Amino acid sequence: MIFSSIFFIFVFFPLVFFLFSMASQRYKFLVLLFASFLFYFWGEQSFIIVILGSILINYSFGLVIESSKNKKFFLSIGIIINLALIFYFKYALFFLSNLSNSSFENIDIHLPLGISFFTFQGISYLFDIYRGEIFADRSFLRFSFYISFFPQLIAGPIVRYSDVFHSLTRLKSNHKEILDGLCLFAQGLGKKVIIANTLGIYADEVFSTDFSLFGSGVAWFAILSYSFQIYFDFSGYSDMAIGLGRIFGLKFPVNFNFPYSALSIQDFWRRWHISLSTWFRDYLYIPLGGNRIGKTRQFFNLILVFFCCGFWHGASWNFLIWGIYHGFFLVLERTGYQRILLMLPMFSKFLLNFALINIGWVFFRTETLADSISFIKVLFGENGIGIPQMISTFDFRWLLGMLISLVFAFEWRIFNIVANNVYLSRAFSVGVFMVSIFFLVANNYNPFIYFRF
Repeated sequence: MIFSSIFFIFVFFPLVFFLFSMASQRYKFLVLLFASFLFYFWGEQSFIIVILGSILINYSFGLVIESSKNKKFFLSIGIIINLALIFYFKYALFFLSNLSNSSFENIDIHLPLGISFFTFQGISYLFDIYRGEIFADRSFLRFSFYISFFPQLIAGPIVRYSDVFHSLTRLKSNHKEILDGLCLFAQGLGKKVIIANTLGIYADEVFSTDFSLFGSGVAWFAILSYSFQIYFDFSGYSDMAIGLGRIFGLKFPVNFNFPYSALSIQDFWRRWHISLSTWFRDYLYIPLGGNRIGKTRQFFNLILVFFCCGFWHGASWNFLIWGIYHGFFLVLERTGYQRILLMLPMFSKFLLNFALINIGWVFFRTETLADSISFIKVLFGENGIGIPQMISTFDFRWLLGMLISLVFAFEWRIFNIVANNVYLSRAFSVGVFMVSIFFLVANNYNPFIYFRF
């Protein structure tokens, strides 16, 4: 069950909201806890035991770390167990396949939904207890609710306990917060269904074609389509999650801040998947020493962090290369290259950065390193421009989706006018919701990219 489905929009969510509204203050969080486990069970059935095990482990270690004199030891054990859980389900086959000549094609290890997100959320909880920033939760049910709350369970944002613990047992939302949450959900739904799905059809068609059959024009259209698809797919889902949280009285952090407007890779990572990038900063980069131990160590830390960031996204060499690619440019921006970058006109900096990001997405989208290299060669003219192919692949829906993407991805003035006027924003949200439902009914294409992670 995903948020952008007819069943969730017209059955699951209205039923949960009704029961939540009817319940007394004492039982509101129990209604949401039951709904969250039902939501997860709907997609995972028996694998719900994985998230239950994760909850029990982190709840227990939180209490032990807080009360023990040897906090660092128990923190280390807790982190190792969390990483072992994610390692087995997500990476075991990858390592077995690469370290052995034997074939493991007949072995299937199921990847539980959201394991990358709720595992990192558990680690941040243990780390914050160790640092003395929070107290361990004595209520197992309340802690279970923190980990399993269905709006952010599958794809984040990665929520820290300190951000929400005041609201966990005092779930309240007024009329305005409910309306704002519904509007944000509708806008996120529109991002996902109207823009991401429309551009995704084109991107999938090109990436499933023999790369030797088209020129650089088609290749650039395809990678731009994927670039906007993954942004609107994921930021749309984040907006829906944040909107749902607001409806039920929880405030989640913003997860995207117009990342394609960034003028450097460093700025991009301040704006893209903010909850993940800050997680790596606070729980890996800074503990490793950050930028406090000299340039060489800082560069090593950046490469290592983004190596891990790439690997977090999936068990594939392409994800690792994508992470190292970003790490390389983050290091480069801290050298003399930064002075050159500062001398460029703003629009030139934007074009350069946006091009680098899109080239990086090639590694993210293709299945193998060989495919990535082949596609990049096409991007840079190995097969020519291919103008006739560009014309033949034009589609009105793609063109409309691209134009809408340009308006909403780069914080243009028209967007600000709508967003900053409450009446325009709500009218706009109603219109977006109605069009989104039409798209859902008329089209069966409704993937969610981050289910892979």
